[in-house]
Amino acid sequence: PPPTGTTVFSDGFESGTFGSWTSVRTAAGGTATVQSTTVKSGTRAASFASTGSSGAYAYARKGLSPALQRLTAAGDFLVKVEGGSGGNVPLLRLYNTSGTRLISLYRQNLASNKVYVSYNGLYQLTSASLPLNTWGRFSVRVIVNGSASTIEVRFNGSDVFSTTSAGLGTLSVGTVQIGNDTASQKYTVIADNILVTT
Repeated sequence: PPPTGTTVFSDGFESGTFGSWTSVRTAAGGTATVQSTTVKSGTRAASFASTGSSGAYAYARKGLSPALQRLTAAGDFLVKVEGGSGGNVPLLRLYNTSGTRLISLYRQNLASNKVYVSYNGLYQLTSASLPLNTWGRFSVRVIVNGSASTIEVRFNGSDVFSTTSAGLGTLSVGTVQIGNDTASQKYTVIADNILVTT
């Protein structure tokens, strides 16, 4: 694997395209664009939106090569539109090499700006608060180590959640996702300065 502290991926949005990403998928009213209207820094950021119509989604994924047992995925996020009660707007999702979702960091709809992290069937409230139309920088540090796996979430530089018993199995993290692959949810989220390091 790359040495500790090495940058293994950055988003490439300043090129004006998703060219650095492995795949970008949209359907049924979902849109994924690299735009210059709303950015955190530089001149470009990614926008993912869905009308909430049946089957709609929009997301981008980066396959990591090699897959990693230890990594930190980080980015700046701004939620412009949320959907109805019971839904959420994902910020970062991590998948293992078999395609199973390991971790989802998300802002819950209509829930006082609360941010949660889910893993292994658990839904954990963090101490982060992300109001609509407000930038926040999140990072998720992961060490895959079976039942003793580590997850640490930071928000604007402060620790907001941590566990050393996440139960993530033993397969490495193979994919990082921004946007939402869950269909039929209404949202607009902007992502900028996405970075994956060991």
